[in-house]
Amino acid sequence: MKKNKECILYLVIIFTISLSSCGDRQNQTDNLYQSSNPEEFQKIEMKLGNKIYEVSLNYKVNEQSKKERKFVNIRTSHLFNIGSLKDTIFYGATLLITDKSGNIYVLDMLDASVKKFDRNGLFIKKYGRKGRGPGEFMSPFRIDVTDDDKLLVLDPNLNKCELFEGGKIKQFIMSSMPTGACFVDSMSFVTFQMIDPFDYSAIKKYNIVNNSSVECQNLILNNTDLNLGPLAFLNGDIYRIDKNSFLYVPEFMNHFVKYSNEGKIIYARKTIENIKLLSIQRDNPKMASFRLPNEYISSWRAFVVNNKLYNVSYQAMKKKANSRDYVIDVYSLSDGEYLYSFKLLDQEKMMNIYMDKERLYLLKVTMELEVLSYKIDE
Repeated sequence: MKKNKECILYLVIIFTISLSSCGDRQNQTDNLYQSSNPEEFQKIEMKLGNKIYEVSLNYKVNEQSKKERKFVNIRTSHLFNIGSLKDTIFYGATLLITDKSGNIYVLDMLDASVKKFDRNGLFIKKYGRKGRGPGEFMSPFRIDVTDDDKLLVLDPNLNKCELFEGGKIKQFIMSSMPTGACFVDSMSFVTFQMIDPFDYSAIKKYNIVNNSSVECQNLILNNTDLNLGPLAFLNGDIYRIDKNSFLYVPEFMNHFVKYSNEGKIIYARKTIENIKLLSIQRDNPKMASFRLPNEYISSWRAFVVNNKLYNVSYQAMKKKANSRDYVIDVYSLSDGEYLYSFKLLDQEKMMNIYMDKERLYLLKVTMELEVLSYKIDE
């Protein structure tokens, strides 16, 4: 009997050590691309009038192990279309998302609404209208939806997010005109802003239940000596990965940053693009310019599917007389490693491109949404 007890105790100790080791290995994986040394952090040079400033990001941007694209094939099959210039289903659709059931949510900015369709393209309902009150919008800009059917709509000009849940509407008043928003889980969401990222973090997390908020780890190092106003190079978007993490993808800076649900930076990785780091020059330091040269665009559109980042490359996009070839680069979000790329050939000019686990959605400038099934030969 004593030997049996000793054996059980021994197994418990071994199991506990094993769990501890697994946790250590996970921490080592999460910290693989992190650095706490500011000397290794990415720097952005800004010239304002005759003065030159150096702005430091709050993380190290790690290189990709691969230097060239590896192309694979994508096979698509047309399913159906929604809308066109010949009808009034969409007035000014700009982006879309889908939920776990395959329902389609299209943000119609000109109509100041979100339109929901089932997975077969049949209209279900409309959220929002023009106005300034609860459930009303002037310029809805971003949307997201949870697995339990909560819909989030961001309106930067009104400095608010509206949460639609069942027949109820909850309003969250913001500051600094956030331009990005996404859920991190069913109880919280994050917003992104670049108006005053020195005094306030560019990314803030909101609790839906108690309406509280906390600042996430900032994208840049705070420097009280600088007051540069909006930082255009931060412009980008944020995307939910899973209940434990979310992603920041800047438009210009040729990398992406993975955050934990707690708001801590896990890693930053460069994209496969070979783009020189931008520098900012303003002749008048009092003028805020959001325009940067197109040659610095590294992310035209992006979306997350199955723990992978799909980044639509502006640099690799081939513009033809009446069509375009779109190149989409794919990265593992476990460690940020580049995996492969594929092309959407001879497509009409797009407002947005989106994918979920089963389907490809092409939102065209003609206000027509084409839905296709797809298979990637990985």
